[in-house]
Amino acid sequence: MQAFEAVARAGGVANAAAELGVSSGAISQQLHKIEESLDLRLFERGGKGLQLSAWGRLYLAEIGLAFAQLRQARQACGMHAPGAVWC
Repeated sequence: MQAFEAVARAGGVANAAAELGVSSGAISQQLHKIEESLDLRLFERGGKGLQLSAWGRLYLAEIGLAFAQLRQARQACGMHAPGAVWC
């Protein structure tokens, strides 16, 4: 879920990978696993890169608040390292 949220928020796989401190390939693999487990296409893939699908927008709306709260908790705990989620 973290990879999906980061790609959707950061605007692409490369940006999300840099933010999370992993390779673009790792992000792509996680996106594939998420889509497979949900049996839904969360992104439309085309010449303009990744665009959220209707399902992707719905999924982001559902998990986005939780990730925003996790980022706030990380800041409150003084954990400012990229990719750190838990205190």
